[in-house]
Amino acid sequence: MGLLLIGPGEFFGELALLQEETRFVTARTEAATDLLVMTRKDFHALLDLDPRTGSRILMAVAKLLAMRTRAHAAALKNMLLA
Repeated sequence: MGLLLIGPGEFFGELALLQEETRFVTARTEAATDLLVMTRKDFHALLDLDPRTGSRILMAVAKLLAMRTRAHAAALKNMLLA
């Protein structure tokens, strides 16, 4: 059973770009997949080299985290009120 199913153009592991903590996740694909791997060091280098692109990635991460926070808050509320 998976915790998260993502599709084309989506991403995972975003917290690794923001935090220095080591994180462990297992990811599996259902079909042949092309991936872009970006380390925290790579991300910070991109922010220095191309701030516009780096800020777009940062905004995408922020939007995803906000969406997940709202979803988790709603799920918690439903569990508490059930």
